[in-house]
Amino acid sequence: MLRGGEHVLLLYGADRESIGGFDELASFASELTCRQLTSYVILADGARPPAGGTRLPVYRDTRGEFARAYATQAGPTAFVVRPDGYLGTRLHPPTAEGLTAHLARVFRTPRPEAR
Repeated sequence: MLRGGEHVLLLYGADRESIGGFDELASFASELTCRQLTSYVILADGARPPAGGTRLPVYRDTRGEFARAYATQAGPTAFVVRPDGYLGTRLHPPTAEGLTAHLARVFRTPRPEAR
């Protein structure tokens, strides 16, 4: 996921309710960065995607390694990883406003209204 040399949005969720808006958030981030960001969903062990599924690639954190490495908390969390592999920002809970603020600084884009 992190070897492509681009910004990556990792959306971590532990239950259906927490990941319900991930598709919209990823789509918003992609538009804001002119498609220069790739998004993935990371599900905690035992978590299920929303009933309708997701359009994003899904990975399972079956051994809890992601949760330990990124110090996830209860509830949804978004991580933007820079192309050099360093963490750019952590948003708990993930919001369009928080993502907009971070990405507007990184990509020097105008700050559109969050959806």
